[in-house]
Amino acid sequence: GTLVVAAVVPFLSLPGVRVDALANTAYLALAATALGLIVGPGGLPSLGTGAFMAIGAFTSGLLVARSGWPLEPAALAGAAAALVAGLLTGGVVRLRPAFVAVSTWLLAWLVWLFLLAFPSVSGGAQGLILPPTSLLGLDATPTVHFEVALALTALTALAVLALRRGAPGLELSALRQAPALATSLGVPLERRRLGAFAASSAVAGLAGALSVHLQAVAAPAAYDPFLSFKLLVAVLLGGAAATLGP
Repeated sequence: GTLVVAAVVPFLSLPGVRVDALANTAYLALAATALGLIVGPGGLPSLGTGAFMAIGAFTSGLLVARSGWPLEPAALAGAAAALVAGLLTGGVVRLRPAFVAVSTWLLAWLVWLFLLAFPSVSGGAQGLILPPTSLLGLDATPTVHFEVALALTALTALAVLALRRGAPGLELSALRQAPALATSLGVPLERRRLGAFAASSAVAGLAGALSVHLQAVAAPAAYDPFLSFKLLVAVLLGGAAATLGP
């Protein structure tokens, strides 16, 4: 019921409601919902989600603006790039939670500084200007972006809920509460945590890859390290223990 009400909001012409702002918030909710899997069952306070959104955004933006790719395959490529980055940096899952936070926060800074240092990639101070695109065969208006973001957030929430209730989620929770006992019983600590970390990275990359076209410009300033901080705060305030908390 809540999903249906949210889906019709753009068509109600409510005063003070900006559909582009709603769509952007829905994309952030998509990234936060995936982050909840790491923070909740995984017990790992990741501060790198904004970095994965940036990787997805600039991968997608460059493919569309400079190579003429359609939005859908470019967005999937952005998600794939974020997934690879998540796998490459996934060694942090073996660390204690405090060190996970520090390491992923450092990743957020490194990605942001890279974008600032290489204007050929990021477009410099003005950012990378993106051409108008279509999404699922429709003009990529804020309303279309909002409906797509809402649908993806709902699907991600259902996937996270299924994982929480299934064996992987129970094993992640066991690793969070009693890691020594869980590993002694044969639970693969690194594999389970890395899987959750990589999946969350890919979803964050997809959110960034789509939301950047809503804004029509890929600017490094939009992906500073404090974006990662705000996403983690959203998860913690909403409640990492609940799937819909983020």
